[in-house]
Amino acid sequence: MATTRTKVFLIVITVASLGLGVVALATVNGLFQGAMKHRRAGVLVKQSNHAVEGKRWDEALRTASEAAELDPANALAWNNRGFAHSMLGDKDAALADYTRALELGPRLAIIWRNRGTLRRQRGELDAALTDFAHAIELEPRSVIAWNVRGLVKLDMKDVNGAIDDFTHAIELDGRNALHWQNRAWARQKAGDLDGALADRDRSVALAPRDPDPWNERGVLHEKREELELAFKDYDRAVALDPKRGQFWTNRGHIHQLRREIEEARHDLEKGLELDPKLVTAWYNLGALRDEEGNLRSAIAAYDAAIALDPQHALSFNNRGYAHLRLGELDATATDCARAIELAPKLYTAYETRGALAYRRGDPRAALADYDRALALSGTKRPYTFGLRARARADTGDREGAIADLEKFLELVPETPPNALERVRLARLKGG
Repeated sequence: MATTRTKVFLIVITVASLGLGVVALATVNGLFQGAMKHRRAGVLVKQSNHAVEGKRWDEALRTASEAAELDPANALAWNNRGFAHSMLGDKDAALADYTRALELGPRLAIIWRNRGTLRRQRGELDAALTDFAHAIELEPRSVIAWNVRGLVKLDMKDVNGAIDDFTHAIELDGRNALHWQNRAWARQKAGDLDGALADRDRSVALAPRDPDPWNERGVLHEKREELELAFKDYDRAVALDPKRGQFWTNRGHIHQLRREIEEARHDLEKGLELDPKLVTAWYNLGALRDEEGNLRSAIAAYDAAIALDPQHALSFNNRGYAHLRLGELDATATDCARAIELAPKLYTAYETRGALAYRRGDPRAALADYDRALALSGTKRPYTFGLRARARADTGDREGAIADLEKFLELVPETPPNALERVRLARLKGG
């Protein structure tokens, strides 16, 4: 009996041991399969990295998605999938993927940077700023994080904060021309044109074969009214990349300012040939035709600019002035109203509306608009003084008219219209 019990006990133990062996084997197999999936997911993440480097966005999305499916806890798989979604234009899916990646890997600065960049693109600037703060806290020497956070601050009109961030990026990597370019933009917005020019000079020195620094320095020289220097920079940009319409347009504008009409026309038309959607090229071409007296053709160019950018106040104003000279007063009124609505500080729009009011026989309304134009322009518009003198004379303000004509002649003593103004002044003084 005891022997039988012992046998039964041994059988039970043997069966139990076999069961434990099966469980152990299943556990080992499960661990092995998990390890294989994890390893395969890692390979797929690397493949998605290579696809991103080659800008093969569909491949990057496919491989990252496969990695996330094999290993749902792989933060980098979700990050890469988010990046691919972003580059393919699906910003909502990208945001969801980055957010999931951060839940899995909150210590990975690259994910905070990527989500911050996406949020900037979506216009979610406060959230972007928060993401970049996390990225910089995790990786204080991340040049990319400092640079892009500077761009976010620039978007938020925190110019001084942007300058600080770009300066930090420069301190970390002073050989990258992009950081100097970005700080130049910020300094320019802050009104520090000398500092901006120093940064532009540095970016050109660091990247002499890149046309963008040349072009951007040209823009700054033009803003500083250094037309010869601006022309040289635009000319160099055209030479480095003759397929960029904006460079031709910018050089054409300098030709235009120098009264080199045929050269200006050539460059502006070349710019539009290369890029028909260049608003500034259409606007400048309209202004060129306008000066030549080709008013219908000018209006057509302004129409094209407005069709591309319905917020382009300058085109509305200039088109309105062309309509005025054609005697199309209602069209002038409509365009002036729109220009002022879009840009309440655009002094030329008040000049145009003042001319319209005078044309309609209302010198008092004209006088109010000329006052506003001169207040906005810093009283440096000689012809507006001449126009206001006429309105003042017609409203009985003889002394004011004399003062305006004298100011006009002081500002432009040698220009052809001054003879007429001198006659007007003599008549007013003669009583």
